[in-house]
Amino acid sequence: MSTGPTRLAMLGALGALLACGCSPRNSLVPVASVGGECPESSWPAPPDSAAGYAGSGASVGEHIGGWTLEDQHGCATDWTQFLGAVTVLDVSSVWCGPCNEAAATSMEVFDAIRAENKASWMITVLVQDEFAAPATVGDAEEWTERYALEYPVVVDQGESVRGAYGVIAFPVFLFIAPTGEVYERYEGKVEDAEILELLRFGLEEWAGDLRPQDEIPDPPTD
Repeated sequence: MSTGPTRLAMLGALGALLACGCSPRNSLVPVASVGGECPESSWPAPPDSAAGYAGSGASVGEHIGGWTLEDQHGCATDWTQFLGAVTVLDVSSVWCGPCNEAAATSMEVFDAIRAENKASWMITVLVQDEFAAPATVGDAEEWTERYALEYPVVVDQGESVRGAYGVIAFPVFLFIAPTGEVYERYEGKVEDAEILELLRFGLEEWAGDLRPQDEIPDPPTD
């Protein structure tokens, strides 16, 4: 019996997967908190609207589920610090090729949107390291240095965020309104021009919910 068509179908499916993202290659392994020195000033303080914030999902129309995770500085960073801004959050892993491609040009996008309105952020949730083991603060620091990032890179300790957000392949991009509502979700790499377009849409659509720009510090560069 010929197996040609079946093999071609399998190769086609594999090619489609590689083109849009990367699938996790290991089972969930919990990781302990690493801790570290917090810089005096890093990301914004939570706005008044953060009091009582409740979110539990990551689908379009849902309010994003909250988290408190360590960033590349070893600093406890909470999702609610970014309420009042339009945010693109990507869930990525070090071993994932499309994740690296997206990160390599992400600062161009971040600089462009911040020049238009400081009430805009990018956040990376780093799930796994180059060997598909749980990512650490050290991995987040190396990721930040590799791509000269000036926005938060937080470590998904225990892969709890990946699980709660239903991420089965990397990267996933979530576009989040100042209210915490997810207004767009992409499975796989998104082109820079489209990221900018979606951020601009959010800034216009939710203009009345944005924090005053003078409340938002410039990102740390150290």
